[in-house]
Amino acid sequence: MSNIKWSVDLDNVIGEVKGELYGGFVEHLGRNVYGGIYDPGSPVADEDGFRKDVIELVRELNMPVTRYPGGCYVDLERWEDSVGKERRSRIDPAWHQIEPNTFGLDEFMKWAKKADTTPLITINTGNRSLLDTLSLYEYCNIPGGTYWSEQRRANGVEKPYNIKNWCIGNELYGNWEIGQMSVEEYARNAREHGKLLKKVDPDCRLIASGSPYDMAWNRKLLELAGKYIDVISLHDAFYMLGDTTEFQYLKSIERFEKYLTDTIKECKAYEALNGKRIAVSVDEWIIWDFERRMRPEEEWTTGMHLLEQDYTILEALIAGSFFSCLHRHAADVDIACIAQSVNVIAPIRTEPDGTCWKQSIYYPFELTSRYGRGISLEVTDENNDKGYIYGSAVWNKEHNEITLFVTNRAEEACEFTCALPANTENLNQCITMFCNDHKAVNGPGNSKNIAPKELQGNLNNSTFSSTLPPVSWSMIRIQLR
Repeated sequence: MSNIKWSVDLDNVIGEVKGELYGGFVEHLGRNVYGGIYDPGSPVADEDGFRKDVIELVRELNMPVTRYPGGCYVDLERWEDSVGKERRSRIDPAWHQIEPNTFGLDEFMKWAKKADTTPLITINTGNRSLLDTLSLYEYCNIPGGTYWSEQRRANGVEKPYNIKNWCIGNELYGNWEIGQMSVEEYARNAREHGKLLKKVDPDCRLIASGSPYDMAWNRKLLELAGKYIDVISLHDAFYMLGDTTEFQYLKSIERFEKYLTDTIKECKAYEALNGKRIAVSVDEWIIWDFERRMRPEEEWTTGMHLLEQDYTILEALIAGSFFSCLHRHAADVDIACIAQSVNVIAPIRTEPDGTCWKQSIYYPFELTSRYGRGISLEVTDENNDKGYIYGSAVWNKEHNEITLFVTNRAEEACEFTCALPANTENLNQCITMFCNDHKAVNGPGNSKNIAPKELQGNLNNSTFSSTLPPVSWSMIRIQLR
């Protein structure tokens, strides 16, 4: 059994943990919208057709921001088809589904208000023009007096939405995107869209598509478009394929952390030359084994079963580790959005009969979103050469509480101690997630198969100690005087 020691000091500050790290994503993909957040025929639907059970669970996750409407879906999206009385349906080549546009921009904004989240709108810049973007802006943000703002008012929305967060396209570096560009093409595209949006709203926040693995792309993008953007995005997926061991899977967070630190270095270099901070957004992070899980008979229909993956304890540890990774780089990462929010590789699942349940990843998300806000503190560790333990520490100054988030990736229990500040007073909470069956999942009517349990811990002379179960994620809340 390993014996790993941490120490945490209030003077060793990394940065503020932004609430927007706990964001969601609603893409028109599979049953994320139709049959997920929007299901008028469901017994639990409200007057607008939104599932009340889903809204309640999204609120519990406390997602300050939600990205919409894609994703790959946005490549051929025409936003104006999704507003007004006459909705135009179309095929979606990205996911082989039919999009009726029954749920569109106005419906999303209404849902977002009920779910206590704010929009991060992705613009189709790969296959549409600057004038189309201007029209979208007018519809969303101009009080009245223009064609599109008056159309919004005619559609029953008197006041503008005042959207501040915009993604300039989606992954246009990728050969899977319809509208793929070279870095020079995309940088010009991002520059001109950024220039346009900054002219009409200097305070808007613009996110450009960075590459997680191509730093030359990120460097050139910053060089050519940095003046007009505020954030560079990274998208990544965590997966277990082939002969990957469980330990290698759980350590895949470090592959992403390398991408993140490399991108932060590029942003810092740009800031040193130009005096402008460029933050990082991880506005699409996925836990996915790349299986589509499509039912062939549903192809080219609406609300198809797609990418509906069941999550085990392993995925719960990946989710918990991901948030710790963001805490460890809190000074530079401003936004993160899980892809997706409901049904599609998501923490929440639904069935048409009104059943709704929490997947294993729901719990580390909800608990970290609740207690992982404040000041991220540097953690020093000993005896961790094999990388069994991974985690973070967050200091909530308002409640004067330190919360430790600790993942034990080893196949055996670990003796864990943490030296804390001298003004440590009480152990407020000590919980863990583990499951001996690494293939077990939660299911309809059963959200508790994989869920947090009490963890035995001791606090003595400002030192916390506990035996962490094998393959576990734990949260320890400690009160300071």
